[in-house]
Amino acid sequence: MGKTTDLHKLLNRERTKRGLRYARWNQSLWRGCKNHSNYMLRTKHLVHAPMGDIPSGGECICGGKGNHSPQAIVKSWMNSRGHKALILSPNIRSHAVAISEDKYQTFATWRGSYRTVHSSSKPAKHPNLYRRLWTLVSHFFMR
Repeated sequence: MGKTTDLHKLLNRERTKRGLRYARWNQSLWRGCKNHSNYMLRTKHLVHAPMGDIPSGGECICGGKGNHSPQAIVKSWMNSRGHKALILSPNIRSHAVAISEDKYQTFATWRGSYRTVHSSSKPAKHPNLYRRLWTLVSHFFMR
């Protein structure tokens, strides 16, 4: 199995052992997670996405120098009160994770949503152009 799949399963194990519902995989969120993890890898900095890009359930990030296993990522998030609260929120219905790494560093992003997705988890065919435009404009003026 891949690291992303392992991380997804480990996070759901943390949820289910506490009596919380299993969070379904959300392919739409995964695209944003992967883009964000790639961005952090490229820039070598931990940084949260602009507020307009973060879904209803929030965002967790981690990483830096070294090769971080899915187990180490989960341990890091579960040892952080804020990250743990997001991941273990009973309102989370779906989530996604992505890991980007090279020889020297690893970055991971988790995003959750309060919306239920069908098991197929197919993203919308036409992105909401106005939302994307608003995100770009607000990001420009909030600097």
